[in-house]
Amino acid sequence: MKTLEISNRPRDVRPLLELASEENLVITTPGGRQFVLAEIDDFEEEVRLVRENAELMAFLKARSSGSRTLTEAQLRKRLGLRPTTRARKRSPHASHSPAPRPSAIGQRVEN
Repeated sequence: MKTLEISNRPRDVRPLLELASEENLVITTPGGRQFVLAEIDDFEEEVRLVRENAELMAFLKARSSGSRTLTEAQLRKRLGLRPTTRARKRSPHASHSPAPRPSAIGQRVEN
């Protein structure tokens, strides 16, 4: 795989496509963003080649490491947003029938 740095000026992509037909390219912009340009002719073959490409796999591993997942609360705090107010969940053991009236407590019910 070849790595190229490009300038801000407009450029004809045909020479890049010619290079990509010979080997995969990593294109780096002046701002540091990177892109892969590769010819796709046989998807299964491309997947096999990508997996076998130690340089690309190391690059992808380096790009993916270091980032961690944030909880919603952590993200809200980082962005300066208020915490969400969610309705309290009912206990699954809570009764849906109304509480007995005080006057009926302790009284016998006859049929």
